[in-house]
Amino acid sequence: QARLTIEEDVEGARHVLEELANVGVSYDDVTHLLQVNGVAAFAKSYDSLIRGIDEKRQLLLGPTGGRSGNLGPFDDAVRSALDRLAREHAVDRTWRHDATLWGGDAARQRSVANRLGWLTVHETMLGQLHSLNDLQADVRSAGFTRALLLGMGGSSLAPEVFQRIFGSQDGFPELQVVDTTDPDAIEAVTAATDLEHALFIVSSKSGTTVETSSLFAHFDRLLTARVGADESARHFVAVTDPGTKLEELARERGFRHLFLNPADIGGRYSALSCFGLVPAAIIGLDVKRLLEGAAGMAGRLKEPGDGNPGLWLGAALGALAQAGHDKVTFVFDPALESLAAWLEQLLAESTGKDGTGLVPIANEPQAPLDSYGADRVFVGLDLVPQPHAHTDAFLEALEREGQPVIRLRMTDEWQLGAEFLRWEFATAVAGIVLGINPFDEPNVQESKDNTNRLLAEYRQQHRLPEPSPVATTADVGVVGVAATSVGEAFERFVAEVRLGDYLAIMAFMPRTAEAEERLQEIRGLLCERLGVATTLGFGPRFLHSTGQLYKGGPAAGTFLQVVVEPQADVPIPGQDYSFGTLFRAQALGDYQALERRGRPLLRLTMSGDPEAGLRTILQALAPAAAR
Repeated sequence: QARLTIEEDVEGARHVLEELANVGVSYDDVTHLLQVNGVAAFAKSYDSLIRGIDEKRQLLLGPTGGRSGNLGPFDDAVRSALDRLAREHAVDRTWRHDATLWGGDAARQRSVANRLGWLTVHETMLGQLHSLNDLQADVRSAGFTRALLLGMGGSSLAPEVFQRIFGSQDGFPELQVVDTTDPDAIEAVTAATDLEHALFIVSSKSGTTVETSSLFAHFDRLLTARVGADESARHFVAVTDPGTKLEELARERGFRHLFLNPADIGGRYSALSCFGLVPAAIIGLDVKRLLEGAAGMAGRLKEPGDGNPGLWLGAALGALAQAGHDKVTFVFDPALESLAAWLEQLLAESTGKDGTGLVPIANEPQAPLDSYGADRVFVGLDLVPQPHAHTDAFLEALEREGQPVIRLRMTDEWQLGAEFLRWEFATAVAGIVLGINPFDEPNVQESKDNTNRLLAEYRQQHRLPEPSPVATTADVGVVGVAATSVGEAFERFVAEVRLGDYLAIMAFMPRTAEAEERLQEIRGLLCERLGVATTLGFGPRFLHSTGQLYKGGPAAGTFLQVVVEPQADVPIPGQDYSFGTLFRAQALGDYQALERRGRPLLRLTMSGDPEAGLRTILQALAPAAAR
């Protein structure tokens, strides 16, 4: 019961204070100390509050729009690009879906107009939260412990970012992306999966992606043998566009869930659509919170001036690329590093065409400052108010060296939805500046066509026309360079690398932590010794990402293909070829596509232990790179 107690037993209270004084506790001293310390604590708290408000103000309302840049002599070029965009009313026309912004004939403009749904898909998805919430409740109650996403490129990269940044929430399955045709990798995933407690997300915009269809057939066969066809279907969720064969299959088989995505969104712009948010819901994320962050960013992206964070970023990247700084090198807070792989596809596939484009450099090992050439722009992404100390120091050192540096900021990880939208808008703007269509991928089909041609040849001759090595060192074979050893091949290969080039390592092998570590060592050595930007991709995954850039972008690529012969093989139900054959055909088809372009190209094949083979490559490369 509430009552007035301060007047009760006043004499008793005075007695307590007297007893305290007798043992050396002074009431006056204690209250004075509390006053001094209290005022100091309140002052410190107030100062911290004001600093936080100022940082939020700079992030959300300030003229930089959540970014800062030290672009040195390129400020005028960026200002010129912004002035041009203002004259063309680029922001307003983008939001009005005016496809003429990106030029081209009527057919191209119709294609662009049908690829702009990403601008408002966050609103669409906010209206469908009930479906995602129902999915979330169903997955949790079903007790699935693992979710395997069968998808490539735009269907898989955003979900992988969600899993790596947030992790699966309590009571929800852990997500693993399966985007390979390597039979050794598929066998490893299969062996590690408790099929009866696994949920499979079959994700494909076209509904006919060969890797996704093949992986579905593999896991469906295994599940059907274990639990029967009807129960097997209850382990599958499909995400696709309306009217695809995957939609038809999901309905016929009775998949657990079917989500149809808006058809006017390209794969790499689909992070905030069903392709990104269905997996996010399955691992228990607060989808509404992600979308609300994107909605806030959308309001800022409608501003006409350089306070628009996407407009400024796109103008800066486009203008810098035109000035020769086209190697967009990401230096991110470690908590956000996984976002770089998503950005790699967005920039490479959107801008790498017509002989131009941005070359994204993701997760490159840090090298001495003098290893970075005059073709770079560095993009930092921090979590405010406390940026990562090492990342911050590295960016400051680059600024002192005169390298152009762009710094972006996020208040917390839940602003990831906003960051997706910022970069999508910036990429569209960079397309305007560069004069290209950022919504098509004309050269991606080339490797697919090569693969299909090789598979047809396999059906006729029961083998693939793989070139024989001209030299072999410790189970590592050399193709494409006249040499008597791997060391000599590297000597000749690196001699063709020029300043301003980039060097792409394309690894057709299982994507294990050990393999990635060794390949990153190779990458770091090449960057440091040759002074060129480097990329690293695992096949066939990168074919749906940087593959467009390698074939359609600037003629500045140098390519190292590493192919590990699979130790096992896995049949593809319903096909007359196996995963091993498909995997080798994809590697060979990509090699042939690059070979036709006449750029420096070295293919190394390994038939034994991948770890041992990579050590052999590293040992052979070291002296060649040193010279």
